[in-house]
Amino acid sequence: MGALALLSAACISSTGGGGSNSTPSPATGGTVNIGLIAPLSGLGLSIGRDMEEGAQIAVDEINASGGLLGNQVNLIERDNQADPAITTQAARELVDAEHVAMIIGPPGLTAWESIRPIIDQAHVVDFPVLTDPIFEQQLDPWSFRIMIPDDLQIPPLVGYAAQRFSRIAMIAEGDQTGAAEVQMAKDALAKHHKSLVAVQSFPTDAIDWTAQVLALKKANPQAVIIGTQLGIAGANILRYAESLDFHPQWLGLAGMSSYTLPDLAKDATVGLIFVGPANPVAKGEKATPQEVKFVTEYVKKYFPNGVRSQSGANKLIGAGFLTYDGVKMWAKAAERAGSYQPDDVDKVFNAGFTFGPAESSGNLTWEYSANDHEGFHAKDAWLYRWVKDAKGIEYKYFADAAKYAG
Repeated sequence: MGALALLSAACISSTGGGGSNSTPSPATGGTVNIGLIAPLSGLGLSIGRDMEEGAQIAVDEINASGGLLGNQVNLIERDNQADPAITTQAARELVDAEHVAMIIGPPGLTAWESIRPIIDQAHVVDFPVLTDPIFEQQLDPWSFRIMIPDDLQIPPLVGYAAQRFSRIAMIAEGDQTGAAEVQMAKDALAKHHKSLVAVQSFPTDAIDWTAQVLALKKANPQAVIIGTQLGIAGANILRYAESLDFHPQWLGLAGMSSYTLPDLAKDATVGLIFVGPANPVAKGEKATPQEVKFVTEYVKKYFPNGVRSQSGANKLIGAGFLTYDGVKMWAKAAERAGSYQPDDVDKVFNAGFTFGPAESSGNLTWEYSANDHEGFHAKDAWLYRWVKDAKGIEYKYFADAAKYAG
């Protein structure tokens, strides 16, 4: 999901923690550059594409209404290929060469950690799309999360499983975030006096999943938690399980809302339960005017041939809602500050900033303060379930996550 940062010419800031090369915001008639760091190729392409689309819609909307403080906003993209080394170079280019006012992204903990020294030194506001709990534990003054964190996803999944099954397993990415998710699941299960019967990990670029799925099947779990936000990875797990006649209750994170899941895994997707941001539309309630406006523009710009994928899933659902909100939040904070300089925008967020359903593209509420850069909070999480109906394979509201979070 997303964040922005401002940096221009040469001026050393006296507000501790590093230098700032920004110049005063021009009165009117100028251009404000903002950056996007996302995987625009490779395994994470679907996430990167969504991030790009949502951010661009927000930029177009700002410019069409007169710009930001009388200046046009220009989105500059960098493909990080989900590689931390490339991510670092991308951030350097955006800060030093493009003089961006803020950065949206990157997705993922490792990528964000690779650019953290750059944004901290340059005083650039950043909106990363990541879920790892370490983000909350290591509060960064310039970074504001725009994604539902793992500590709001794992506990309700565990709680749901613990109430129904005695044997629960987990498969997660073989990285720092995956390890944190596994530990979080173990801690949550311990409160129910249970433990994982099996744990498997996989590299994000895995080609063959046979060994991991066979190991899970051998443990004979009744339910398995999938610890990844990558719809492609989740689809591969489901596909291999289907081919090996392994059919537990699958439980997943918010990334399992991606339409790539049913497009690749087909009917094996049906029945999977996952956690995601609450949206009353999923209960049949009326969309907000802002949701209607965003979706209308999204369809017009990117899906003129319809929003249903080959499996019937909604192609609109993804990180685009998050990055749109990130750009619009930054612009609102800049308007409030009367400046798009990062130091000024950062002060607005840390002083206490709320961006609610009337402004959000997804009927979300984002809340930030000096001691809380999480943005998303527990009251806004639901459980969803993939089903198959006349429209194809789609997910529907299942339960409030708070019911099972403990």
